[in-house]
Amino acid sequence: MTTDSGETATPGLRVSRHGPVVEMVIDNPARRNAMSLDMWRALASELEAAADRTADRVVVLRGAGETAFCAGNDVSEYREKRSTAEQIRVYNDIMAEATERLRSLEKPTIAAINGACIGGGLHLALLCDLRLCTDTATFAIPSARLGLPYRLEGVRTMLAVLPPPCLREMLLTGAKFDSTFAMRWGLVNRCVPGGVFDAAVTDLAAEIAAAAPLSHRCTKIALEQLLFAETPDLEAIRAAETTCYESDDYREGIASFREKRTPDFQGF
Repeated sequence: MTTDSGETATPGLRVSRHGPVVEMVIDNPARRNAMSLDMWRALASELEAAADRTADRVVVLRGAGETAFCAGNDVSEYREKRSTAEQIRVYNDIMAEATERLRSLEKPTIAAINGACIGGGLHLALLCDLRLCTDTATFAIPSARLGLPYRLEGVRTMLAVLPPPCLREMLLTGAKFDSTFAMRWGLVNRCVPGGVFDAAVTDLAAEIAAAAPLSHRCTKIALEQLLFAETPDLEAIRAAETTCYESDDYREGIASFREKRTPDFQGF
């Protein structure tokens, strides 16, 4: 878990808080920031902490260094930790817990993609609400080249972002695509030069953090239900809307508009 100083005790995942923005850094440069089983556990734990902290308004997920955002799972540990049927089940369950918490987090998330974004790393990025990349970023789903299935959860996540023909090309070829394709296909929201990348991520996170948290929550619940639920819970969406309308933040938003000043949202 994260200490008050923002340091993390888990190798492979660094977490820091800058006001309302939580930055989670995948830090495994020797493996191009590939995710180990322990890192999946840590990510699930840190996302749970961010969900519980009222002060946390935006989560930024990024990779350490400039070589890779995340190269997927750490295949080097598969023989030891993902070879038997039971190990595969446990591994998949732990990974699913982390990805489910990222997707269902009722706070905005940003994937800051610098370098390679491969396999499970691309799945992580697509689970975030927004994606920014550098102009040198690359993307691929190489499962077909490794003899792996691309699991249902991953296909569903990609279909929520990518046009089906583009998804078919990525999965069937396993080929690597550059940032030009990523922008053309709608894989990323913005592509910026490396020299201004960090500033662009910081500015976007600050802009989102200044907006109303309950409005964000309402949006996230609606998207979660409409995009991923087998049967959307419309009552949950309407309940979130009602909470928003009845909040102090709603009154603050209307008052600040009338008074032509910047709103000060508190999240209640």
